[in-house]
Amino acid sequence: MGINSPVFILNRLLLNKQRVIKPPDGLVYMEFRSEVIEIRPYLDKRASPDVHSAIYKLKIPDGLDFSFKAGQFVQLSMDDFKLRGNPNLPKWTSYSISSGEGEKGALEFAIRLLDTPGFTNHLKTHCVVGSKINVRGPFGVFTIKQEAKRLIYIGTGTGVAPLLSHIRTLLNSGSTIPITLFFGFKNPDVYLFREELERMAKEHPNFRLEPTITDLGREDWQGRMGIFHDFFPTYNFEGKEETDVFICGNPKMVEDVKTILPQIGFKAENIHIEPW
Repeated sequence: MGINSPVFILNRLLLNKQRVIKPPDGLVYMEFRSEVIEIRPYLDKRASPDVHSAIYKLKIPDGLDFSFKAGQFVQLSMDDFKLRGNPNLPKWTSYSISSGEGEKGALEFAIRLLDTPGFTNHLKTHCVVGSKINVRGPFGVFTIKQEAKRLIYIGTGTGVAPLLSHIRTLLNSGSTIPITLFFGFKNPDVYLFREELERMAKEHPNFRLEPTITDLGREDWQGRMGIFHDFFPTYNFEGKEETDVFICGNPKMVEDVKTILPQIGFKAENIHIEPW
């Protein structure tokens, strides 16, 4: 993920310690200071280290009218994590918003916590409830296609974040478009948003959930196992030519699935990707 062109700040308007940024290409975004109000870690119980990923919720400051489109992302930074080449500047890192449009008060993110040096490792070791995080955005065009007749979402791991933003937004608005989510992850321990997704599938007849794990042979999993492009050729897809497909996750998965979908009847122009 990234901004399509360099951002040159021409005009900064102070709004109660927040800024509205208006660069020359017409892209307008906000920059503000937030507070972590919730962290929900997911532990891979059979791995070491066991902290795999986490759901973070950041409070939107009172009185700040921050809005975004489902599928967009923001950039996050912390004051005590700087650029390697310039210790006077913060390191900004991009994360997709998993919240649905119109959800007030907080922004939610699904973040893979790495042990290699970088901002996500800094989050893992330094960020707690109450920590201050800088936010700027929103950015991105990985957004809902309003004209879509059918929607398929394909994601792995924390790549489910922008897909969930789409799905929450559509279902909360009362949409009856057929929606299918193919969600891949290592094992049941790291099944992000499991309770919510399973509840959505029960409550909304137009939403189909297809989870799959790659950690084969788990006795605590009765569902599908394997990787997408192994079973997609024999999967009974409906209305392939009128379906918009959104794919997000690790680059290899994104490329593999993007390649195979046109071979089994999906239109290439209806395939939208967001590699990590």
